Amino acid sequence: MESREGIEHLTKAVSGLPHENSSVSDELALYFEALAEAYLKSGDFGIAREEFEKIAALTTGRHIYGDIYARSYL
Repeated sequence: MESREGIEHLTKAVSGLPHENSSVSDELALYFEALAEAYLKSGDFGIAREEFEKIAALTTGRHIYGDIYARSYL
């Protein structure tokens, strides 16, 4: 699968995620990180940064996915 096609699939998955205050909000960082990493690997650094900033802005999931939250600042 080409990176563009993978990014399209990840973007669709992320766009269908529930709001941060939903019952599965702790797992949002997993999806945002996958998409951010895909953009990073494809060379779309600006969009990758935007996705990482979404992780940093999350108010849930930090206790479970603290490593993802911390890496989002790098």
